[in-house]
Amino acid sequence: QDSANQATIEKQNSNILLANYKNRIRPHFLFNQLNNVNGFISQEKWDEAQEYLGLLSIHLRSILESTDEETTTVSAEFERIENYVSLQQKSSYGHVVFHKKLGDYSEQVQIPTGLLQPLVENSYKYAGNASEKNSWIKLSSEVIGDALVITVEDSGYGFLERIPGTGIGLVLVRERINFNRSGSRRPDLWKITTSF
Repeated sequence: QDSANQATIEKQNSNILLANYKNRIRPHFLFNQLNNVNGFISQEKWDEAQEYLGLLSIHLRSILESTDEETTTVSAEFERIENYVSLQQKSSYGHVVFHKKLGDYSEQVQIPTGLLQPLVENSYKYAGNASEKNSWIKLSSEVIGDALVITVEDSGYGFLERIPGTGIGLVLVRERINFNRSGSRRPDLWKITTSF
């Protein structure tokens, strides 16, 4: 009975931690998108603002429909990222070329829902501040041994100054990785590395 009670408590704690992550990542995303809408309005680009809000509504619907799903497939998450990319193409990041590559055997691997979007958001800030002629983001997945490796790479800063932001995206992704590591039978497979 004690073991069963402990398992129930651990499950409840996990659900609370996951809900906390989701409740912090969504406002972070929405804040960034509302800034984009504000950019259109301040330039009096009414048609672009309306079109952007339509795409945002589609993307938000897909996020809300997956609210209760802890995991999703790599292919489904990549598709959700493509919806997000469509939004960015309509904003001030239309010059950034997006590349996606789903590696063999990786499509149906389960990953945490919504894990990748903050990383791609950050890449748009980095690549979007670079030269218009050579700005890119690459998203790829591959299976290496027992591990699924997902890489988000971008062309980096074009200027020395960073674009101001909340700075919370990478922190939240690290927390999500740690959350999954703590409950995994293979904690060694849960890691995130960054290189600037």
